[in-house]
Amino acid sequence: MEARIACAAGYRAALRSAGWRTRASVSEEAGRPRRSVEAVTGESPAAPRTARSGSQPANRRIHIMNKILVSACLAGLPVRYDGSSKTVEDALLHTWRDEGRLVVVCPELAAGFGTPRRPAEIRLHRGGGDVLAGAASIWDDTGADVTARFIDGAHHALRQAIAHGCRYALLADGSPSCGSGFIYDGTFSGNRRDGSGVAAALLEQHGIRVFAPSKLKALASLIERDG
Repeated sequence: MEARIACAAGYRAALRSAGWRTRASVSEEAGRPRRSVEAVTGESPAAPRTARSGSQPANRRIHIMNKILVSACLAGLPVRYDGSSKTVEDALLHTWRDEGRLVVVCPELAAGFGTPRRPAEIRLHRGGGDVLAGAASIWDDTGADVTARFIDGAHHALRQAIAHGCRYALLADGSPSCGSGFIYDGTFSGNRRDGSGVAAALLEQHGIRVFAPSKLKALASLIERDG
């Protein structure tokens, strides 16, 4: 992919081209959109609407939908380091999108990286928790230390998850940001190891359950149970 997607405007354009709606695109259209998603582009979440006095019975139970933070590449956006996506072709994702349940985020774009970008891995067979604790670093394949930017991206993902009330996250495995089942060992040789990326580790530390695409059915069971 030749074009770089680094700014919020480019992020929104990529979301729209992949079939997702952003607040900006919805506000430009008249009437109720057929599909909507709270696409994370660095904007503040909209304030909740307040019902008029007397418009609802006092004893009416208000259902709060559980939101899911989802890696942008899994949602079909070409934002991986090599300019590709890892689209999850499952009807569940389409259903959740149509319900307005998904919050789309790319921690690395949020940290200021472009697409494409140099591949990066957590060094010395460590994981995201070690990076957050200051016991490990992340380098790209030229030897540049990009730890601080990855940590910034992880905190952006956490802020969005909290702001939108996400209890769960569906993140791309293998990534030094989003990996939850496995990451790469820091040698740039394609060797996998068990572990989590920085964003996944930070979300878990704050009580947000993280799932890889291979665990989609387990996530679906929780959504069906909890709403």
